[in-house]
Amino acid sequence: MSEHLSADMAAEFWASQRGVSVEQVGIAPTVVGSWDLGTVRSLAGTVRAVSSPSWWWGPRFPLYNGEIGGKKVSFVNLPLGAPATVMVMEELIACGTRVFLGLGLTGSIQPEAPVGTCFIPTSCIREEGTSPHYLSSDEGIRPAQRLVRALEKARVKKGLVAYTGPLWTTDAVQGDGYHDRELSSTRHPRRGHGNLCNVRARSVSECRGLQFLGSER
Repeated sequence: MSEHLSADMAAEFWASQRGVSVEQVGIAPTVVGSWDLGTVRSLAGTVRAVSSPSWWWGPRFPLYNGEIGGKKVSFVNLPLGAPATVMVMEELIACGTRVFLGLGLTGSIQPEAPVGTCFIPTSCIREEGTSPHYLSSDEGIRPAQRLVRALEKARVKKGLVAYTGPLWTTDAVQGDGYHDRELSSTRHPRRGHGNLCNVRARSVSECRGLQFLGSER
């Protein structure tokens, strides 16, 4: 089926509205994204990344361009909600992004993982509605193993403690806590309660043949 509206077309249109080309927006092949604006600003400030005046989702959802170890990296604040997240991701892909690192927040149904625990997801258990539009619902999703190893190496070097394991997602962000708490713990006793946007972001990355890794707290 031919596409009547593609992410490439959208990116070109929004760039033209800013009077620039897609290339002039300066989005890097590697993008670090978070749904928390403070996190994005902090990371961007650490490497002295500069806000892109041509990014069409700014200033509400700003994007910063910088370098780490001589390699270009962009930092972007992603909108909450899976449809909005993957829409922005599709436009970033159209602008040349090939690797995504997502930093998000999540709940937990495991007593050994209290508030503030760092979590590196290794797989996803999907019970939500957006990701099946990219991958069939019976397909498992796993982050890029190269990125998992790199993140594990970095956290050991920093002396940080992090749990690993699967994420579980539903569209009822709070509802499972009331209606499915006991069933959830028995059906998937080792799972965490996942960041919905992160899992859907992982889905679009896998569908497009890109690398993605999401880290939660």
